[in-house]
Parts: sequence; structure tokens; C-alpha cells
Amino acid sequence: TEFAFIATNLTLNSKKDILMNLITKIDNQINNNVNKKFEGRDILGELYIEFLIYGNSDAGMGIVLTPYHITQLFCDLAQINKDSILLDNCTGTSGFLIAGMERMISDAKNEGQKILNIKQQQLIGIECTPHMFTIAASNMILHGDGHTKLIHGSCFDEKNKQIVTNYKPNVGFLNPPYASKKDGFKEIDFILNNLEMLEKNGICVAIIPMSCVLATTGKEQLLKEKLLQEHT
Repeated sequence: TEFAFIATNLTLNSKKDILMNLITKIDNQINNNVNKKFEGRDILGELYIEFLIYGNSDAGMGIVLTPYHITQLFCDLAQINKDSILLDNCTGTSGFLIAGMERMISDAKNEGQKILNIKQQQLIGIECTPHMFTIAASNMILHGDGHTKLIHGSCFDEKNKQIVTNYKPNVGFLNPPYASKKDGFKEIDFILNNLEMLEKNGICVAIIPMSCVLATTGKEQLLKEKLLQEHT
């Protein structure tokens, strides 16, 4: 559905080979270099950041993409290894899943079956924004993913939460959407949501604004109390 515009877009259909030439150029200059020069890098995510610079339509939704060095730091903090089962409930463009996948594969050395299992069973993502989900899926394919368990929907949907808990994730990564509505979901809501789906003794790493950490009143304070009550 997200790619349906190609069939009717006048710019892409005005000349016979314009779309094919564009795809070929991207394939030659980006896709062919991903594994050689940019292993573990969220290439599609970086391209998307460039698009946001010129047309930042997602800023109002609180969408802020995670830089490469932060995704690597998360893997270090969580001590990701070949047996980790990683969940990102705010998947975005799959930056965390890609970083986690590369770290797991590196730890698995040359164990072919283990690497296949990492790609098929140990990467879980939830994303509700349709075009972002499309980019996430495309990005995982671009990075050689076999069959990531990406879920298109809300991480707060009980059906989706049940699906995820069946996979038994033990590591959670997230860069939650920045709260943009006074009465909407807060960043800590997403952290609690991630923690609720992790196995006992799992570890969750999240990046949030300092205002959430320092809040002493309102919903943020209540959410922090709940976090400490249920997830020490």
C-alpha cells in the first residue's frame, strides 16, 4: 500500500526508464556498499534523516531518529550476545534491531544455523506508523535480515503484547516518541510497555529527555513510581 503511489505518480511515469535508473543508481551507490563499508549502519535511516531536514513532517509526531553511535552504545550497555532476544517497541527505521543483529552475528562467529536463528527468531519490532513500518521492513531486508518479527501496530495493543511475550525477549531497546500532547502517552509509558514484555531479569535501555528523569509532579512522577514498584 505504501508503494502504490508509484503506479500513478506522473513524475515517475513521465519517462520510460526514470524509475529503473533511480533504483539502479541507489543499488550501485548504496546497496552494494552497505556490507563492505557500513556494516551495522542504519543506512536507510540516515537517508531518512536527510529527507526530514527538508520536509520535517514527522517532527510534530515526536519522531526523532537514533544516531549510529547511540545504537552501538546500547549494545555495549546491554552486553548483547548471540543468545540475546531483542525487542524494540518503537522500531522506527530499525536502527536498534540492525545494530543488535550485527552484534549478535559477530558473537556467533561462523555458526551458520545460529546466525539464521538470530535473523528469524531473535529480533522483534513493533511500529504503528505505516510509512515508518515500511522503511523498517525495507531496511532489515537491505541489511540481509532473514525474517524479522516486525509487527505493524500499537505496542499498547494487548494482542501485540501477547505475541511479543511468546517470543521471550530478554533485552529491550527504545528511543520513544517525544511526548507532544499534554494528555497523550509519555516517554516512560513506552519504557514500562517494553519492560512488561521482557523476561524476568531482562534489561531495558532507553534514551529519554532529562525532563522525564527530573519530573517531580504529574503523570511522569506517577509513572516513575510505577516503574520502581514493578521493575527493579
